[in-house]
Amino acid sequence: MKPATRESNSSNKSQSKLQLKYQKLLSQIEEQQLYNVNLQNGLRMAHTMLETEIEPLTKQYNLLQRKLLLIIDKTADQLGVSKYNREWLDVYMTQSSEFLLRIFGYQDKQLAAILQKYGWISVDDIINDYESQAMAEKFSQLYGFDIDIKEMLEKGEDNYFSENQNRFKESARNKLNDTDEQEDTKEFKADKQAPSKKTEEDKLITRDARSVYMRLIKKYHPDLEQDDVKRSIYTEIVKEVTNAYQQNDFFALLKLQIKYLDDNETEATKIAEDMLKRYNKILQKQLNKLKQWIYMQHHTSGDVIEDFIDKNGNFSPQKFAAQRRLFEKRNDILNMEIAASATKPKTWFKEHLRFIKNF
Repeated sequence: MKPATRESNSSNKSQSKLQLKYQKLLSQIEEQQLYNVNLQNGLRMAHTMLETEIEPLTKQYNLLQRKLLLIIDKTADQLGVSKYNREWLDVYMTQSSEFLLRIFGYQDKQLAAILQKYGWISVDDIINDYESQAMAEKFSQLYGFDIDIKEMLEKGEDNYFSENQNRFKESARNKLNDTDEQEDTKEFKADKQAPSKKTEEDKLITRDARSVYMRLIKKYHPDLEQDDVKRSIYTEIVKEVTNAYQQNDFFALLKLQIKYLDDNETEATKIAEDMLKRYNKILQKQLNKLKQWIYMQHHTSGDVIEDFIDKNGNFSPQKFAAQRRLFEKRNDILNMEIAASATKPKTWFKEHLRFIKNF
């Protein structure tokens, strides 16, 4: 719903800066509210589709990678590798086994053996490695609690993060709420900690809503109009006003007041301007709160937003289908590699070594 505008006798040229700001804030809030609703629904759909369709493909891909790595190791032992190719193979097998161990965890003895064989790196070396410690420190700072690097490496990053997903999100949410980068965010937090102020604000809105309601009803009551056409118009206006009042929608009432004010109603105009000053501040806080919440959703959702959500916050079947095709194609390539390794091992291994050199 877009903000109401005044009749032709009150064009944008005659609107005050407060009215223009009010309408702009309302429009921005409505846009953010719509985006937020779309985003919540979109994320629920995206996570459901990820869990049911993408995650199985990812798990299959990781298992295929693991299987292929074991095949490469076995074939290298059977066929032998030249000294020149060995250098490339060592690097490839070390990097690949390190990557897969982060997924499957260091309890995977076969992968750990490949890492030791080609990279001369033990599990203890990885756990005590500077980069691993730096990674744990980085995650700890990001999420606000200590990361058990040994547990994460033993279980695998995916399993560890999956098990602690709610904890990560809660810590990220708390960290975001504690930020003091913006004054408006600090004010919002202060309001949450001051219920008496919120109560006074609610009382103020209730009082002003009653004042606006009575002023508009008094002016546009159909029983006071003799002209049938005007009486019909007034009846519709009163319906609008009464509905907004019964719904406790003060901002709808304020829009109606702006819409139906006459330019010569000096006192009413002044009252409306005073209200606008107060409620523009309230609206700005509401807008900041919405933006803060949406930012937090983006912050904790990672690539899901980019890969599966469109610009309006909706789940995009087209973007999802494109991502799914990429995952399926990736798995198909690995399946073909594994099949080729069984039918023509020498030819396949020679070609794979050429691929490894460009890895």
